[in-house]
Order: sequence, then structure tokens, then C-alpha cells
Amino acid sequence: MNLPLGNRLTTVELYLNKAQLLEKDNKIKEAIAIYQKAIEVYPHHFRFYYELGELSTKSQAFTEAIKYYKQAISLNPQWFKSYYALGQIAVKQNNLESAIDNYQKAINLKPDFSWSYFNLGKIYYKLNKLELAASFYQQAIEYHSFAKSYHLYLALGNVYLDQDKIDLAIDCYQQSLKINAQAIEAKIKLGMAYCRKSDWHQAIQSYNQVIKINPNCHLAWFGLGEIFRKQKLLDIAIANYRQALKIKTNDVKTFHKLQTCLAKKSPEKYPDYQAYKKAISEQVKDEQLYYRLGQKLSKQGLIEDAIECYLKVVELNPKCMDVYETIYNSSLYLDNCDRIINVYQKILLKNPNLLIVVRNLGKIFSRQGKIELAIKYNRQVAETQIKSKVLRRETAKSASTLSTSAYLTNHKNFPDPCFLIIGSEKCGTSSLYQYIIKHPNVLGAIEKEIHFFTYNFEKGLDWYGSHFPPFAKDSNYITGEASTSYIACHNNAPQRVFKLLPQVKLLAVIREPVERAISHYHQLVRLGKEHRSLEEAVQKELQILKNVDDIWSIKQKYWSESKGILWHSLYVYFLQQWLNVFPSEQLLIIKSQDLFTNPQNTMEQVFDFLELSKFKQQNYKTYNSGGQYNQSQEKIVKQMKNFFEPHNRKLEDLIDLNLPRGTRGIPF
Repeated sequence: MNLPLGNRLTTVELYLNKAQLLEKDNKIKEAIAIYQKAIEVYPHHFRFYYELGELSTKSQAFTEAIKYYKQAISLNPQWFKSYYALGQIAVKQNNLESAIDNYQKAINLKPDFSWSYFNLGKIYYKLNKLELAASFYQQAIEYHSFAKSYHLYLALGNVYLDQDKIDLAIDCYQQSLKINAQAIEAKIKLGMAYCRKSDWHQAIQSYNQVIKINPNCHLAWFGLGEIFRKQKLLDIAIANYRQALKIKTNDVKTFHKLQTCLAKKSPEKYPDYQAYKKAISEQVKDEQLYYRLGQKLSKQGLIEDAIECYLKVVELNPKCMDVYETIYNSSLYLDNCDRIINVYQKILLKNPNLLIVVRNLGKIFSRQGKIELAIKYNRQVAETQIKSKVLRRETAKSASTLSTSAYLTNHKNFPDPCFLIIGSEKCGTSSLYQYIIKHPNVLGAIEKEIHFFTYNFEKGLDWYGSHFPPFAKDSNYITGEASTSYIACHNNAPQRVFKLLPQVKLLAVIREPVERAISHYHQLVRLGKEHRSLEEAVQKELQILKNVDDIWSIKQKYWSESKGILWHSLYVYFLQQWLNVFPSEQLLIIKSQDLFTNPQNTMEQVFDFLELSKFKQQNYKTYNSGGQYNQSQEKIVKQMKNFFEPHNRKLEDLIDLNLPRGTRGIPF
């Protein structure tokens, strides 16, 4: 690059302009070369380092980007954009403390830059610190052009809605609609806010405006269904729910609401619903009756009524353990869990050591975003479990009185999980996890599946750590968890795991793909998430996946119409993603057939992989088993086998090439 003579500023600008033109033409390598050449000429000019940081960020090379931004700061600590850029990277890496610190520094240097406030508001909203979130959103609006503030008003409105400051929320949504009158999200939220006020006319108007703009908006039809259901106009509610289901055929929540309206409209067609209402009105105290009714109502899609039945069971008998998990799973479809929380807290007043209730409260508060409360309940469970388990094991070694204090450590310094069972779903992960934690040197998490690296990453490391027993790192114990969502690489799970746990041991269980798919289908049916026949559900998925070489290219289309029945049996594509990040020595693949037909030998292999001593168990119970197919399904089974055959060959090649231990040869 030939640069004319001139003063230093002009020369610097020429370098910047040339590199920026190359960047616009997507010639990134050439642009980087220009900046690196500029640094040779002007090694102390901060802008070149900053621009290299920007290019590295766009390429997802965050480690390099951070290095460049910090170099820019060392040369010019008054340049606010470097701090802002570090904040952006920290958010992507879920390092929220660092993000907050860098955004604050950016604000100190440039108090009128609205996006620093906006991003701080987003962080505090994630952390459920709503007052702080609202404060930063307000400041962002103060410094931002009104004409470009649509997203700012929308975000502030969402905070007010969560705080039940309905009038303030409505005002924010109306302001956002002044900026963009066709904005569907703002109109939907406005409709929700009016519903909170029981201002049905305005809510209906908002949802109808959305439908006029986009007749295929599921949320608008669903919202209308909710309005008419609450007004007890059941025929109109049913019509709107049905329209919503035409648009989003696999939406479980809409199905449950529809079933509730149908039962209320024609109770004679739902004898179990009538029996439930009668039992409630007569204040019947029969826990078995309520449990049976709850099961029947759940199968019919009457989830809210089913939950009321299950709550009656635990009110009558708080130590009926099996019901609590059913209540939690059913509560996933509720808009409000206050009734469950109230019942549980009353139970704990009389039964403070009933850990399953404490655990479920932790899970409910986690889902509500009340992280500090969730951590409190999680830690209570973890500490109680470890004290009990360690004391039992150590007492078995010695008749003397022992204390667990030598094994406990500060909660904030929780031990890193040494192993993760990453999947697959319906392949035997529950059994494998239970076999592992029976080893005398393994202490399990407070629940098998935490899903931190996929669905709960924003809840933070303190939340994740609260699930593990707080033992000292030199105590010869290890811990781990098993989350089946990890294997399918949702939300960059392999990269997230490697960043936080680079030495962790990974275990994957794979099952004959057709058997796994059918078991998955039956589980969806049991949970009320699938109402089609096996053939209907599979045919729909085959239409999308047939002749597809790159499943990632059709991921969005698949999940908008399907439920993972076939997807989760395509092991090769997921395992390849993990092997792109982790060394093969850190991954052990186990066939579920081997786990169940020869558990002792398989577990010897597992314990060797985890560097644990040999341990022989008395029995190997099967946990969480699923359904099998019958002869009437042979036609669809054959279609599925044909579909999986080329993918299984790819899996065989991957295993033979990459994995020094575990499954060898033809996998199925």
C-alpha cells in the first residue's frame, strides 16, 4: 500500500479508510493485514488495535478480540468503545459481572451513549433485578432519539408488566407503537397488559389488529381464546383456540386450554371432570381418589384441574413422594404457580425436612427467574444430602463418631463436575447416572438433569453450583450430572462446556435409533405433548428429514413442526460437534444394549474412564424405561429403519476413526 506523504493524522485515516473499505467488501483477511501493517508503522495508536478487536469479534474469535481491546485501552483508557466492546463479549460468554463492570466504565467515559444503559438493563432483567433494569432502560430512553427508541420502550414495558405496573407498561407499549405502528410484538404485549386490567375491549382490539397484520400469528388467536375463556364465552374461546392450533399444531398449552373449555361446555362428556368437581364441592378426603382423577384429567389435557387433584393428594398426605414430580412437570404449562408455592410452603411448616418439597420449590423459583430464592432452596437440599450420604459411608468404615465437616466446603467454591452424561434421551442415561452415583466415591447432584449449558446458562455459575454437593476438593469425591439436552448441541453447549470445564469427562449413551424414537414418542404421549398416532407423527418428520444431508440447515423448519422423535436418534451429527471441541479421549460412547445386557462389564469400563476404583453393585435396576413397538407398527418401523441406515453408517465411520475406547464396529 503506497501512502502519500502527509501529517500523521492523515496517514492514520488512510489506513483506517482502506481497511474499512476492504471490510465492506467482506475481505476480512486483507483488512486485518492493513491494520497489522498500520501497527508496524504506528505501534502506539489505539484505533488499529480496537478495529482488530472488532474484526475478531465478528469472526467469533473472542479471545483474540479481548486481547486487542485491552491493548487499545492500555494506549487510550479514555476511548469508551473499547470498554463497551468488552462488555458485549462478556455478555456472549455469560460473564455478567465483567459485562456490568465494562458497561459502567463506558458510561463513566460517555454518559450520553444510550446503548450502554440499554445493555445493562438487559443484564439486570435477566437477573430478575427489575428495579435496576427499569432504571437503566429509562436512562437509555433519555439519551436516545425517540424515533429510534422502539426496542427501548418495548423492553421497559416488559419490565413494568413483570412488576404488575400495568398502566406504565401500557404507556410504554403505546410509545413504541407511535414509532412503529405495525409492530406485532408491541401489540401482543399491549393486549396482554390490557388483559391484566380486565380491559377486554382494548385487549380484543389489540389482538385483532395483530391478526389484521398477520393472520397466522398464533399468540393473537391464543390471546383471544384466553379473553373469552375468562369471560366464560366458551364457544368463542374454543373457536379461537382451534384457530391457534391450526397455526401451531404442536402447541401443548393451547391444547390444554381448549380441552378445559370443552370440558366446561359439555361436562357430561367428561365424567372424570364431573367427579373431580363433585369431590371438591363435597370436600372429599380420599387421596387415592384425587390421584386417580388427576391421572385421568391429565391424559384428557385438563392440566389445571389435574394439578388441583395432585395438590389435594399432598395436602392430605405430604409424604406421598411420587406426586411431587408429577405436579412439577404439569406446572410447566401453568401461567402462575402461586397456588403450588402456597401449598408447598404450608407443608414445609409442618415438615421442614421434606427435601422433595424444598427441591421442587427451588425448581419453581428457578423457572420464575427468582435466582436467589432458587439457590437458597437448592443449597439446603445439597447440604442435607451430602451430610447424610457421607456420614453413612464413613460410618460404614468406622464405628467411631464422625463429623462431615472435613468434607464440606464453602458453597461459593463448589467443586467442578468431573463428568457429564450428555445424552441421548431415552437411551438409558437415567440408569447410567444412578449406577455411577452408587459408587462410594461419587456424590450426585441434587437432580440428574440441570440443563445448565443449554437452557439455564443465563442463571449463572452460582445457580449451577448450588446443585452440587459442597465437598472439599481433596476429599476423594467426584460429582457430575446428566442432561440429555446437551448432546444435540443446543445453544453452543459443547463450546460452553469446554470454556468452563475443559477437563470434564463426557459420556454418551446411544440406543438402536428406531427403538429410541418409539420410546421418545411414548414419553411425549405420557406427558400429554403428543396426541397423534406414531405413524402420523413419524411421517410428518420423515417429510422434513428425508434426503437431507445437513440437518443443521433445516433445524428451524424441523423444530417449528416436529418434536424430536427422529431428530434425537441422529447421533452422528451431534457427536461430531462435540468431537470438534473436545479431544476424543474425553468422550466415552456406550451402547444402551450393552448397559442393560452386560451392566457389570459396562460399568467397569465407565469407572475406569472416570478413574475410579472397581465397584460391584448388587443389582442393576432399569430406571425410567420407555415403550416398545408392537407388530401393528411394522410398516412404519421399516420406513424408519430405512431412513436411519445411511446415518448409522456415518456413525460407524465416526466411531472407528475417532474413538479409542467404547463402542466399536457396527453400532446397531
